[in-house]
Amino acid sequence: MARALIIHGDADERQRLADVLGAAMGVAASPDGPDGLSRLTDGGHGGCDVAVVGVHLPSRSGISVLHDIRRDHPDVAVVMVGGSDPELAVIA
Repeated sequence: MARALIIHGDADERQRLADVLGAAMGVAASPDGPDGLSRLTDGGHGGCDVAVVGVHLPSRSGISVLHDIRRDHPDVAVVMVGGSDPELAVIA
C-alpha cells in the first residue's frame, strides 16, 4: 500500500487531506516542516511515496521543506498545496 506524509500547518486542512488520502493509502501527518522532515529523516521514510506539503507552514516555508525533501529523499514525490501566488509555483 502506498504511503503519504502530510505536512500542513492548518489542523483542519491536514485532517481533510488525511481523510481523502487515507481512503487510498496509509497516511501520517505533521504540523510543521521540522517535524515532517524529522519523520522522513529520523524514522526513515519507511515506504513514504509522497509528501503533501503546505506552502505556508508555521515554522519555515513549505518551499524550503520541498527543497530539503528533494535533496535528501529524491525518491519521495512532493505535492505542494495551499499556495495562491503564481510566483511560488515557478519557484517550486
